[in-house]
Amino acid sequence: MLTDPKNTKKTDGPDSNFNDTVLIKIKKYGAKPVFTAPLLMCVIIILSYGTRYIGDEILGYGESLYLSLIILQIFTIALPCIFYTRLRGQNYSSEIGLKLMPLDRIGFIILISFTMILGSIFVKLTLGYMGIDATEYSGYVSLIIINETTTFTDVFYMLSAFAVLPAIIHEFAFRGIIMTEYGKGFAAMVFSSFFYALSFLDFERFPIYLLCGIFYSLTMYITRSLIASIFLHILYSAVNLFTETYVLRIIYQPEYRVLVAFAVITLFLIFLSATFGEAERIFYNEAISDDNIILPEKNESLLSDGKEASGESENTKTKKSKHTGGLSFFLECVLSPTFIACVIIAAAGGIMQLF
Repeated sequence: MLTDPKNTKKTDGPDSNFNDTVLIKIKKYGAKPVFTAPLLMCVIIILSYGTRYIGDEILGYGESLYLSLIILQIFTIALPCIFYTRLRGQNYSSEIGLKLMPLDRIGFIILISFTMILGSIFVKLTLGYMGIDATEYSGYVSLIIINETTTFTDVFYMLSAFAVLPAIIHEFAFRGIIMTEYGKGFAAMVFSSFFYALSFLDFERFPIYLLCGIFYSLTMYITRSLIASIFLHILYSAVNLFTETYVLRIIYQPEYRVLVAFAVITLFLIFLSATFGEAERIFYNEAISDDNIILPEKNESLLSDGKEASGESENTKTKKSKHTGGLSFFLECVLSPTFIACVIIAAAGGIMQLF
């Protein structure tokens, strides 16, 4: 949420002048999350599209290529997000859920990991039958080879470039920033997942990335921890990185097509039910916890105060309008000029990739 200029404490030094200038512009032009969040995505998509024109001779080969990919991810996603959080104020980092999750969430992470892997296999199976290459790492297949000559250093660079660093950066951007901007509710999960899939500029594999984004957002929503979604992202990417080629080779066998589809769907539904059951347990435990119980006498004391009974303060109303809003808020987000511009830019980039 944007920092309130009235509640901002003044500090000495160049940072104070910078913050004051930004806050004056925010107050003047009335910037809202529905406007600024898609604007950040526009920047990320444009930078990501620009990296497609960097030739192999610039990226290098071997370890140099891994390092180049790491640097590109930092410059195209991490730095714009850091600059964005800098503009949002000093307390913004505390709002994105960067905290350890409780130990009772581990069971949920395990269940949703299996659910996500099975769900992605089913989507890839469907796309493969439609004649679409569903390999998520299709552009880097030559780099992902594990054999007797593979060293520990090679595996370390692979995991860093394709699993660990992308998980941290993507979750920071799409679950940390985007979900925080849209209120961490249903709309936040929808837009976070959509922007995540859109950022890959890949129409053919869009359903896969969208499904992954939904599971990451669901993890963030239920656990209230960005660390949990990062861990899930790393786990999924690592498993996918080293097993995807072999799994697709098996599921695309014509003689096993019906059997594989039936087995994957059955297991997916079983783990999905178990995942929702675990999520229900988590919500139930939160509901009955002492911290969330409002005693009747406390509630009556609040109602006895005419000012508090008549409604919330202006700041509280402003904050709640961001986190609730229902259908009107959702439509406001979709009809935002920056959101429409973001979709147009991504669509243009995706179409140009086809030629």
